[in-house]
Amino acid sequence: MDELRRKRLNRLVFLRAALVGALVVLTLLLGRASPYIWPVSVLAIIVSGLSIIYAIALRTSIPARVLVPIQIGNDVLLVTWLVYRTGDIESPFSALYLIVVFASSLLSTRIGIVAITTMSVVLASAIGGAVLSGVLPRADGTLYADEAIPDLQLSFAYTLVATIAVAALSSHLAARQRQSESQLAATARSLAALRAFNERVIESMRSGLITADLDGRIASTNRAAEEITGRSKNALIGSNLSELFGPEPMTVLDDADGERKDSVLRSQVAFVRPDQAVVHVGYNVTPLTLEDGVVHGVVLIFQDLTEVFELEQEVRRSEKLAALGTMAAGLAHEIRNPLASMRGSVQVLASEVDLDDSQARLMNIIQRESDRLNRTVTDFLSYARPAPFSPSAFDLRQSLVEAVTLLRNSPEVGEKHRIVEFYPEGGAPFVGDANQIRQIFWNLSRNGLKAMPDGGALTVRLEEVSPSGYRLTIQDEGVGIEPEHLARLFEPFSSTARGGTGLGMAIVYQLVMDHGGRIAVDSRAGHGTSVVVSLPRNHRLPESSADPSSAFLSRT
Repeated sequence: MDELRRKRLNRLVFLRAALVGALVVLTLLLGRASPYIWPVSVLAIIVSGLSIIYAIALRTSIPARVLVPIQIGNDVLLVTWLVYRTGDIESPFSALYLIVVFASSLLSTRIGIVAITTMSVVLASAIGGAVLSGVLPRADGTLYADEAIPDLQLSFAYTLVATIAVAALSSHLAARQRQSESQLAATARSLAALRAFNERVIESMRSGLITADLDGRIASTNRAAEEITGRSKNALIGSNLSELFGPEPMTVLDDADGERKDSVLRSQVAFVRPDQAVVHVGYNVTPLTLEDGVVHGVVLIFQDLTEVFELEQEVRRSEKLAALGTMAAGLAHEIRNPLASMRGSVQVLASEVDLDDSQARLMNIIQRESDRLNRTVTDFLSYARPAPFSPSAFDLRQSLVEAVTLLRNSPEVGEKHRIVEFYPEGGAPFVGDANQIRQIFWNLSRNGLKAMPDGGALTVRLEEVSPSGYRLTIQDEGVGIEPEHLARLFEPFSSTARGGTGLGMAIVYQLVMDHGGRIAVDSRAGHGTSVVVSLPRNHRLPESSADPSSAFLSRT
């Protein structure tokens, strides 16, 4: 309220100066013979000085409720002086009282208006009564004729009544205006609070929210939409909805005949974020209808289902691996026994019969392929019937350091290969199967080296991400993995390496699951591969999982 009064006082200072300036101009237009030139000029000088003082005072901490009566009271005194100097009862400037009273109604309370009106009436009556009774001489030194006094008294009374009437009317209108302003301010605050609340609700939603017009151009988003899509609000607004969700969301508006639909469209879609991460989302689309009942666009609400999708993939993969492992356990034994007999027979035959060069070459091929098939069966058995999980306490950091030392001296590491290591300070106490952890590292590292036939850096990074877990990252600068192969990476016989059995990553996946961990692969063709293994610090199998096969099956 005080701020509003200050603004009105600022305007009053300007309007007062403008009014006095207009009076000076009009007086000068009457010519130099006008008796009003001198008093109006003096008034202009006084008002100019006071305006400067008022303007300075408004920039101080003086309350507006103090400045208002000072300014309006001074105005009444100045008008009274001007009226006396320009003809008292006959002064043409008596109407200025009405302007002062009206200004008071805009700035003062009802009590203040009554006080200013009373002051104006009292001063005007005092001047008029004093002049008519001869107590106060007229400013020009003349006297009123006796016959003219009744008419002057009546005219003066009319002026006083008009002033009081204007004060009453102005007070009523000012009260109504203040009431309207108060209601308007309260409504504005309520709307602002409601708008802020709605914005907070929308921004606090963990689901993405997007509105688009009839052409599919995005009009608004919330913070969750930015986080899920990986795009800023400025990048989203104005772009087309189809860039993220395809053309299907806009079909909620029209059917095949062009008629409006009222149903809700539910669907799923996957898109690539700017950081190249693939995001799976589920969304609902409904028509956006405003108060006029006309559809102006669509509202799309969506959730990030990437983690759910990955969990579903993991469950399906586990089910597939469990079924395949059960089959493999029996099939591997059935193949291995005849295979050993065949290879032994070929060796005996080769030692007892003189073979020419072509026959010897064929014998070598049979023995070599038998050995390869035997390795495949061995890996298959390792996958289907893993060694019993034997947890023990050991230093995970030291175990990895030793494994890297062996890797550096292995034939897989060429002259152009570099191995970069990052470990946490101090030790890394861990409870798990040390042999299985080394097998995880060995399989991942060998895959990374094979992916860099022309050399490159293999980065081994161990981090303590929380008091209860570690993160092991194996990163290479190799050829990367195609998206279609990446989706089937942990399935048996899905190897992309020439000559591989396709069981290495399946075994790694199984061992990580045995430790209660998780594994994630980030790879792009031509940009290398990063495998992240998350391991809890302490993990023990439940008693019901003591048998390896039951432990394997329990994961399904």
